[in-house]
Amino acid sequence: MEAKQLFSKTRSWALGIILTAWLVCISGVFGNSGLIQAYQLASVRRDMTLRVKALGNERQYLQSSLYALEHDALVQEQAIRETLGFVRGNELVFEFR
Repeated sequence: MEAKQLFSKTRSWALGIILTAWLVCISGVFGNSGLIQAYQLASVRRDMTLRVKALGNERQYLQSSLYALEHDALVQEQAIRETLGFVRGNELVFEFR
């Protein structure tokens, strides 16, 4: 009878260890810090990186436009004329001297 009890205890321990290992694996895949969330966060990071690059390009364009408005007389004149309505968006300004 002792052999049966020993086998039963060993079997219970083995089943407990296997069940615990299975739960750890499931938690590693589906848990808060699991593989699925890691994949989702990598996707979010990739999207944010693209957004940062796009915003950097837009910032550079706006800085060059601002510099042109501050230092280029032709750009200033065109902006003033467009703002005051003397020129439509598809018209070109010709300067005769």
